[in-house]
Amino acid sequence: YSPTAAFGGCTSLKSVFFPASLSHIDGSTFLGCVNLEEIEVAAENKTYKSDGNRLIRKADNCLILCGSKALSIPDYVKGIGDYAFYDRELTEIELPDGLEKIGDYAINVTQAIKEIGHDI
Repeated sequence: YSPTAAFGGCTSLKSVFFPASLSHIDGSTFLGCVNLEEIEVAAENKTYKSDGNRLIRKADNCLILCGSKALSIPDYVKGIGDYAFYDRELTEIELPDGLEKIGDYAINVTQAIKEIGHDI
């Protein structure tokens, strides 16, 4: 378990590794970590996996956290967790067709987003 905003504002944090024992985390744990580029998860972790520099919850394919350079969402993702893209500098985002849920504060509305794409 990782508490809310445990690493909040740590602008020097560039990479994070989650061990097999991690069973709960949310995007707010890393609020303000604008330079987080690399997210890795132990292969033995039963709850989470990493895909590129994105943290995905296995049970429901929910994107929990995204590194500062990963501004895309894999097609298999069904949800975007709270704060997943909150501190990321987005100008556009393409939502996958199967997306079912977008969590609270997943995208900071003050960002300079010019385009949100989604095929209907």
